[in-house]
Amino acid sequence: MKTLYIHIGSPKTGTSAIQQFLQLNAGILYEKGYIFRSMPFPEHFQREYNSVSRNRNGFFLHETDSELYQIGLDTLLKWFKEKDKIILSDEGLYSRAGKRGAEEKLKSFADKNGIKVCFVLYLRRQDEFLESFYRQAMKSNMINTLPISSYVEKRLKNDDYSAKIAFFSDFFGKDSICVRRYDRESWKVQGTNIFADFLSCIGLSLSDEYKLPGKDVNTSLSSNVAEIKRIVNQVNPYLDPEKQLKVNRLFNTAGERCSILSPDKEKYSILSKEDRRGILDAVRESNDNVARDYLDLDHLFSEDIADAPVWNKNNPDFLDDVILYYALVTARLQERLVKQQEDLRKIKRFIPFFWPQLFREWRERRKNTKGKE
Repeated sequence: MKTLYIHIGSPKTGTSAIQQFLQLNAGILYEKGYIFRSMPFPEHFQREYNSVSRNRNGFFLHETDSELYQIGLDTLLKWFKEKDKIILSDEGLYSRAGKRGAEEKLKSFADKNGIKVCFVLYLRRQDEFLESFYRQAMKSNMINTLPISSYVEKRLKNDDYSAKIAFFSDFFGKDSICVRRYDRESWKVQGTNIFADFLSCIGLSLSDEYKLPGKDVNTSLSSNVAEIKRIVNQVNPYLDPEKQLKVNRLFNTAGERCSILSPDKEKYSILSKEDRRGILDAVRESNDNVARDYLDLDHLFSEDIADAPVWNKNNPDFLDDVILYYALVTARLQERLVKQQEDLRKIKRFIPFFWPQLFREWRERRKNTKGKE
């Protein structure tokens, strides 16, 4: 039977790493009867969505009001003529669950074409997710300037896992959803990893023939750099909207390099122990429902909270990281300036060869213009 596997995240659960793993091993997967490819969208769409990774080949599924949606569905039907199993990946379908009618439209498409849809969903304990997502939000989006306490309050209502999953189970049934816990420590103990875990969800096993991605697929900001970037994001309202993306890339590159060169010397927690306990209390009932419905367990996560120092600006490394961050921004700007100067020198070397021809063309156009007058 034709089967569409859709990896829907959730965010901050190794999604980028899984997507890169699938891209690296697309050839092996094809030999085993599975297709994972980038969508062949027209160039103007690629420019419009140039911030979206090509590995997020399921991105179109929640763009139901765009031409992308129909192009994506038509492409799936073409691919199913080659193989009976297709893999899509994009966490946006989970993040936007219940909006734009994406689930209902997908169900209609699947039923019409005799396609079985299977979802793969990783869930992370909410306090850990919120801390990781906060760092990512500071990095990827310059509109985020909220401190962690305000951010948690704003985001927590979106982290009712049971309610989110219901948007999919209501249309496709509970059996269509493979729920997995994102638990790196557990995988280490078992001597396995998220790639082996993911392959098991789609009926495959990890072996030596598969290539594994590098370690830093999506570098997380250190605690100090996350705060630096939160402050830097406040310049956003003063930037030309068309330049914001390029400016943010500059700041992001500096932030990632700074986090690699100067990682947290202590395992700082942005959230206090009391914050974490409050978050877990708020979502316990929802988590237990997911555990019983999809994992045959009483509880979704352990609620043990490790003792860790809470981050604050008075830590001894903050000033050093501020200096390092801005040194990296300056160095990157200098690299660009040097390249522009080199390009300009190359252009100047060619000007003497083209100047006579350019002058003749200019004189001819001027003569024609006068003649018309």
